[in-house]
Amino acid sequence: METTSPTTSPPKPQWPKTLIALVGPSGCGKSTSFRNVDPTRTVILDAERKGMPFRVRDEKLVVPIDSYDKLTVELNKIKKDTTKDLVVIDSITAAIDQLQVKCEMMYKGFDIWKNYNDGIQTLCTNLKSLDKTVIITGLEEIVPIQGLDGSMTTRRRLYVQGKEWANKGIESECLAVWSVYAKKEKGSDSIQYFFATQTDGVTTAKTPIFWGLPNPMENCVVKALNKIAVELAKP
Repeated sequence: METTSPTTSPPKPQWPKTLIALVGPSGCGKSTSFRNVDPTRTVILDAERKGMPFRVRDEKLVVPIDSYDKLTVELNKIKKDTTKDLVVIDSITAAIDQLQVKCEMMYKGFDIWKNYNDGIQTLCTNLKSLDKTVIITGLEEIVPIQGLDGSMTTRRRLYVQGKEWANKGIESECLAVWSVYAKKEKGSDSIQYFFATQTDGVTTAKTPIFWGLPNPMENCVVKALNKIAVELAKP
C-alpha cells in the first residue's frame, strides 16, 4: 500500500529585521503598498484610523490605534507574538501626534517638549528591538536648505514637529528610507506608483547596496522584501 508524504509549505522568505520608512505626501500610495501582505505574518497598526485603501480579507490584519498608550500596549503584544514578523505603523506621523497629545496632558512648559523628544527616541528604540521587519509610513514635508555655495534648494523629508527631531530626522533611525511617489504616464490618464530607493539629492531615500533593489521600483512592500530576502540568502 502506497503512502503519501504530507505536503509541506515552502519556507517563508526571511525578511530583514530592521526599521524601514516610507515617506511621501498624502495620496502617493504609501498605504496601498501593503496591499499584498500576508495577514498571517503581518499586523498593521492604524494610527491614522482611516482604514486601508484595499480590501482587508482578515479583520485581524489592521488594529486601530486611538492613543499613544494603545500603541504601546499593542507593541508589547506584538513583541511576544512569534507568528508576526512584519509590523506596520501607518503612520508614524499620527503616532507622534498622539505622543504629543499625551505629553501636553501630563506636563507643562519645557517638560512637554523634553518628554516628547525623549518619547520619540524611546519609540524608535522599541521598534528596532522588536526583532521583526518594521515599516513606518510618514508624511513628507518640503523644507528650504542653503547649499555650500550659498544657493537655496529644497529637501523632502519625513515631517515631525519640534526642532530637535526636525534637525535629526526620524530617517536617521532607519536602515532604509523609500520615497513614495505617483507618476502619470505620458499621453495616458493612468497613474503608476513607485518607491525611490536611493536619494536624488532632494529626498532622504536610502537603501543598503547589498539589498539589490532597483531605483525606482514598483511600490509593493512584499515584492521589495522578497527581493531583499533573495539577496540576503546568497552566499
